[in-house]
Amino acid sequence: NSSGEVTMASNLFMSEYKYSKKLSDHYEVQAGGFFSLQTSFSSLYPGITLATVNPAVFGQIEGHHGRLRTVVGARLEKNINPGFYEESSGPVLRAGINYEISPGTNFRASYGESYRFASIAEKYFSTNLTDGIDIVGNIDLKSESGLNLEAGIKKKLRIGQKNIYLDAAVFMLQYEDMIEYTLRPQLNPDGGIIIEDGVLQFYFQALNIGQSRISGFEWSANGEIELAGIPVRIFGGYTYQYAGDLSRDTSQINMAAYIDNFFDSFGETRDSLVTAGSLLKYRNSGTFKLDVEADLGPLTVGASINKEDYIDEIDWYFNELVSGLANFREQFTEGFASIDARIVYKHKEDTRLSFIVSNLKNEVLSSRPGILSAPRSFVLRFDYKF
Repeated sequence: NSSGEVTMASNLFMSEYKYSKKLSDHYEVQAGGFFSLQTSFSSLYPGITLATVNPAVFGQIEGHHGRLRTVVGARLEKNINPGFYEESSGPVLRAGINYEISPGTNFRASYGESYRFASIAEKYFSTNLTDGIDIVGNIDLKSESGLNLEAGIKKKLRIGQKNIYLDAAVFMLQYEDMIEYTLRPQLNPDGGIIIEDGVLQFYFQALNIGQSRISGFEWSANGEIELAGIPVRIFGGYTYQYAGDLSRDTSQINMAAYIDNFFDSFGETRDSLVTAGSLLKYRNSGTFKLDVEADLGPLTVGASINKEDYIDEIDWYFNELVSGLANFREQFTEGFASIDARIVYKHKEDTRLSFIVSNLKNEVLSSRPGILSAPRSFVLRFDYKF
């Protein structure tokens, strides 16, 4: 800090060992171990010096059978804070296949389990964020577990001497004891919200919000083509997701009911899911990105578009805490889109001059409730490699 006092410090030691052996022309096995030790202290969790030990073992078998590739693996990890707690992930499994349907076309499918230990900050972090809002640790926080299912197809298109890669996939993620920071009111013994100097008192705390299931689809295209002899590079993609809150709307635990809600999430019927509490808070339904650039001699000209759909639901407390937020959200129900542009002049391989414009149309943008993104900005940048 300004007085020269050290208010936080952390030391980390990590070590990993891997062993690989080819069993035959079709199978290869890999195994190993991992160890980390971290010691830390901070004024944000006063009076505590924490040591975190994470040992782990892992292994997997890879198979090669002509056009089919397979992998099956597992990992076991412990999270130890001496004197506080010790927990184990149990076996965390993964499996996947990749099959070449035809030259340049591949199908993939994967199953993966996940286990995330609650972090030191989530358990012990305590501080004041701003007037009326604190951040409070939660030592009773449970670790988060889940699974991830995905299936997709990737296609390589040859256009002249250039390649374009197309990818489409569907996915589902499911979590148990999902961890999220949640805004909560500070209550007095009578159950009312505490008021200090005319300001309502709230706090953020990491909580296990229960079960959730997130499903959707995504597609992308990237590569290079030539238009009238001009090299043009393209990267773009769209992701749609339905984030179901299975703890608030328990009917969605039934997969058939969840699938019905997934299809209801398109269009105007999505509003009924918000009313029923079927959606996870602070989630939008989709994102779109497109980036195109072309080489014109020593000049490279590019532009990008980023679009984020409307965040369907937030905690009602935010509308009380942030003046004008409710009206703002009513005005921008279509989400936000921004356009960026750039011109790069490359005189030599080691010299480059760039002119970058962010938020070209100077649109009102907000990726998080209550926080506005930057207005239009200009950057002139010179790079030289020694």
